[in-house]
Amino acid sequence: MEPEKQEGNVEKSIINTKSDLTENENRNLRVTSEKLIDFGKEEIIYKEVLEEVKLRHLEEQQKIEEHQKPEPIFKKNLYTFDIETNKNKCFELTNGNTTLEKISRGEDWDGILCNNDNSSDKKTFSIKIENTLSGDIMIGFCMKTADHSNNDNYYDTPLSFMLSLEDGLFFSQSSPSYYHIPNFQSATNNQIYTATLDIKKKNIRFYLDGQPLGIAAKKINLRNEETYLMCPCIDLYENNDKVSLVDQEVCDQRWS
Repeated sequence: MEPEKQEGNVEKSIINTKSDLTENENRNLRVTSEKLIDFGKEEIIYKEVLEEVKLRHLEEQQKIEEHQKPEPIFKKNLYTFDIETNKNKCFELTNGNTTLEKISRGEDWDGILCNNDNSSDKKTFSIKIENTLSGDIMIGFCMKTADHSNNDNYYDTPLSFMLSLEDGLFFSQSSPSYYHIPNFQSATNNQIYTATLDIKKKNIRFYLDGQPLGIAAKKINLRNEETYLMCPCIDLYENNDKVSLVDQEVCDQRWS
């Protein structure tokens, strides 16, 4: 019973306080209350405007990024596999010599060259992984006129520059500095790998499904006349590994 009495006393105290206010004090109280209400409305409006500004800024930033994003460059396949470089006859060539399958000499590296193309200062070719057991495939460039008589593959021969699609290691017998693409995942079926050789800048870049692999181009040590003689090459390790030369879009702002 005692708490009820205290509550009644509090309510009575409030009523008495209000009644004790002068007319001027009541008017000031109303004005203060209205200002507080208006301030609350202004705060809500401010937050709404702020969110709208943030959204507009985000949209403008996205437009800028889209504008700066390079357009994909369509690279049509200009190559076929060179049947004359099928040394051990371990490859079967189909689809107009654009599809390559290893059919013998399993678990050994065997390579084949593509025909050369001297029509551009950038040589580009793309392969689609039709079938692979473990990603043991090498792609890159090699000088066709170099002496490859002591090797069945091209990654381990003079004047060759190749990337392992199994572990991301770059091999070059002409350059002592190897490098490894970080966080590389072994090649799997249906992926498309692209290699491009910039003859003037003398560097090689690799791409996966049109996007750059690694952080930079690999410089190569060649004389001008040697660079123009480079042509695409492929090494396969496992039987039944199969790749095809294909068209591909490459998106890279560093291309130019």
